[in-house]
Amino acid sequence: MASKQHRDRIAAELQRAGLNWFSIIRSEGRHLPNIIHKDEHIGGAIYGFGSSGWCMIIATEKRVIYLDKKPFFTTKDILTYDIVSGVQLNAVGPFASVTLQTRGLEYSLKYVGHKAAEKFADYIEARRLSGGQYDQRSGRFYHEFENEAYLRDVPNQAAYDYIAQHDVAILSSTDSEGQPNGAVVHYYLGEDGQLYFLAKSASKKSRNIMQNSRVSLTIYETGSLKTAQIEARSKVETDPSVQEKVFQFVVKEKDYREGRKSPPITTLKDGHYIVFRLTPTSIVYSDYSKK
Repeated sequence: MASKQHRDRIAAELQRAGLNWFSIIRSEGRHLPNIIHKDEHIGGAIYGFGSSGWCMIIATEKRVIYLDKKPFFTTKDILTYDIVSGVQLNAVGPFASVTLQTRGLEYSLKYVGHKAAEKFADYIEARRLSGGQYDQRSGRFYHEFENEAYLRDVPNQAAYDYIAQHDVAILSSTDSEGQPNGAVVHYYLGEDGQLYFLAKSASKKSRNIMQNSRVSLTIYETGSLKTAQIEARSKVETDPSVQEKVFQFVVKEKDYREGRKSPPITTLKDGHYIVFRLTPTSIVYSDYSKK
């Protein structure tokens, strides 16, 4: 039997996920504390009408749980994030319909509250973008804050220092058909831990990002055995103060082998400037000079 403190925590996390008290006190909500571990936390949850009646789908940092609790039976499916292929959300009047897609089955719920549906979809997508619930390379769980995906911390201080000491990287993006594109960019590491770069709206990378927000950044230096590989979600930065700070940092003259010059982006004529913000979902820092 779960303790009162544990039950209260689960109820509070369900409420933060967007569920109302009517949904929380239903049989699934009352049974959930017996399933959720003490070190496990709920990031998204929906309650709605499925193929077998009213049921709940819960997403934690470790797994996704489909729970259907009836008086004489309980259906519980445990799903890992590596088999979750996506989530679809459709607004239908005052409610939403949500379909969780996996490699095997689809779990569809109707009459879901809009707030809970949106938080659930964002959380599932953030987990999928981060490559699952756990990063084996860094040994840390992913956490979400304000609908953005962050690592609790970077793998170590050396990784952060390496990223901070550089400002040039290869940005990899893909278009809607999956065609890859690589481009060299000057990036700016903000005090908030976010990465920013400047692009022209007519560039291939800008068009790709508008179609697919998933990108990766590779930081390396010639003659060194150190690299940082970053997977991130990209988004247009709209804060004028941040835009100005990034713009001034990127366009200032820099030392190149050919002399001190302005970055190549300042010579491009087509399109207007856009500042993109990159929110890391995975950071893998490797120092091959060490065992």
